[in-house]
Amino acid sequence: QGQSAFGMIGLVSGALLNFLLAPLFIFVAGLGIFGAGLATAICQTVSFTILTTMSRKFGVMKLSLRNCKPDMLLMREVAGGLPSLIRQGAGSISVTCVNIAANPFGDAAIAGMAIVMRIMLGANSVIVGLGQGFQPVCGYNYGAGLFARVKEGYWFCVRLATCVLVA
Repeated sequence: QGQSAFGMIGLVSGALLNFLLAPLFIFVAGLGIFGAGLATAICQTVSFTILTTMSRKFGVMKLSLRNCKPDMLLMREVAGGLPSLIRQGAGSISVTCVNIAANPFGDAAIAGMAIVMRIMLGANSVIVGLGQGFQPVCGYNYGAGLFARVKEGYWFCVRLATCVLVA
């Protein structure tokens, strides 16, 4: 809505609160991993509340359930994000399954798997970034009828992504 300071306040306040609450819940309260999750849930709720409150008071567009009406044309436009939704959902499910599988081996196994997942996330982020960077290039060139350039860009991304994943 053109008011990035409000977004920053909402996100940073939740992050700072998480920075303070997580150690308290993990070490002082002795809640361990559950404490970390609880702190994160509380902080995400606080950020959400701050952001929605600021949007209602200062935002150009007001949030309202009355404005949430199904529009087939809009739904088709939004459906373009379905692959990202599926990718993120599959990632969340896989992390949950890995944590459940590592649970019988204790907190150290879960922490080890978290480290492995972070390394994999780094490589995956490069691949996703390539795809997101290629989308506007593809759209502009496709719209201009430069199909050879689209194909050339596609194969460049495939080669680069393959090199990153092999490395």
